[in-house]
Amino acid sequence: SSVAGHAKGVPKVHAVERPQPLTRLVVRFASLSCALAMQTAPQGRKLLPSRPVPSKQKPDFAAGSVLDGAHLVDFARVGSAVVSPDGALACFSVRQYDWDAKKFDAQLWMANLEMAVAMGEEELSSHAHLTQLTAGSQHGFTSASDPQWSPCGKYVAFLSDRGGEKTNGTAVWIVPARGPGEARLLASFPIAVGDLDWNHAAGGIIVSAAVYVDGADATTGRAAMEATASRDKALNDESLGGLNAVSFKRLPIRQWDSWLDAKMPHPFFLKVDTDTASPSGYRAATDAVVDLLSGVPTAVPSGAFGGSDDWAISKTGAVAVSARPPIDAQEAWTTNRHIYLQPAIAPADP
Repeated sequence: SSVAGHAKGVPKVHAVERPQPLTRLVVRFASLSCALAMQTAPQGRKLLPSRPVPSKQKPDFAAGSVLDGAHLVDFARVGSAVVSPDGALACFSVRQYDWDAKKFDAQLWMANLEMAVAMGEEELSSHAHLTQLTAGSQHGFTSASDPQWSPCGKYVAFLSDRGGEKTNGTAVWIVPARGPGEARLLASFPIAVGDLDWNHAAGGIIVSAAVYVDGADATTGRAAMEATASRDKALNDESLGGLNAVSFKRLPIRQWDSWLDAKMPHPFFLKVDTDTASPSGYRAATDAVVDLLSGVPTAVPSGAFGGSDDWAISKTGAVAVSARPPIDAQEAWTTNRHIYLQPAIAPADP
């Protein structure tokens, strides 16, 4: 065989000089299939799609119909509820499939608990005490999750990716609980965040973010987020071409069905103060972000089932986290969980 061509990032292709009759038939059939696919493909697509486009319309869910996959997809997934400080309202997330847009829509709903107490079973089944707080269709079907009440009980903070690239993915937004008013950005970060927790006693919010913990500079706080964003950008540079190769210098290398990298989720705290001049009622000190783990190479939240329950902050500012101990370089894994205490929230990096 002879080399037909080779470019940077492209594997060598060997061409057979003298194909046998069967080989000629296979080659001609493959060439004909590619030609037909290119002629019949939609404009801008020269190859067959990597995955089919959903085409199923919303089924007619008549009474007594057989429970099938479509019913399971159509079920509304209701998340955990958080009750307002005065106990009158409860906010929760609902994730449901939109058959027209062919996308899942995760949004926030509000339940009037005072109204629900006075309603009978039939009235409750009509959902008259429920109102939708956010709408994803207005923002390209972006999600809304992790609702948290403000200390005054007038606002609800939540996580959403409605800001897109402007907010680097998921950020913290805030909306009036009883309306009227649109959701406004409360805090954005150099990278996407999760697991929102508004700690009233500490006077701020905590979010989780996956940051690199193998750097020699051992940056923490917002600097660690910025370093992670810069490193991810360099790794995702499409101009490099070719395939990515990963070299593991220590254990562990894999968990469940995914390969591990040098990132670990850490909880980050930032102060939130009232602001009567702001339509959102609050402002966040996004420049003073504190890593509650101070760069320690362990994951909080840890595992697939971790969340904001993996940390706590007392009224005096003491921090407690539940985490696996840092793993030795020759240790494959550990199921140990320790409680780590910090007497006070460390000051933010300058």
